Amino acid sequence: MKKTTLSTPELQRTIISVLFALLITSCASYKAIAPETIAPGNVIRVTMKNGEKIDYLKVTAADSEKIIGIQHYRTSSGQSGNLSNKIIMLPNTQSVRKRKISPGKTLVLVVILVTSPAWLWAIAGAPLN
Repeated sequence: MKKTTLSTPELQRTIISVLFALLITSCASYKAIAPETIAPGNVIRVTMKNGEKIDYLKVTAADSEKIIGIQHYRTSSGQSGNLSNKIIMLPNTQSVRKRKISPGKTLVLVVILVTSPAWLWAIAGAPLN
């Protein structure tokens, strides 16, 4: 009986592309919220009216005029750190988005990671019986 393999280049490229696309997705996403719903502990992304984007700001205080938080940053050289007491005036904001964990994306990532040995075995051209 002739053994069939899954080692065709097209199939390998397709599987690798799908795995890569799924692995680079985040388990969290940002959802638009009204500024008055911001609370301490929220992680937000703010777009200012001048076009500036402030990513990953952990709110420490908020009121009807301003948001105060700790901003995580990363430089192009790979250094990272936190800026404390970043103050954002609400009238200067264009949009505020809250970071939320996505159960669907998290489940897909876990399934991919758990089944990746089987995918790699298939990509390597293991024979099917």
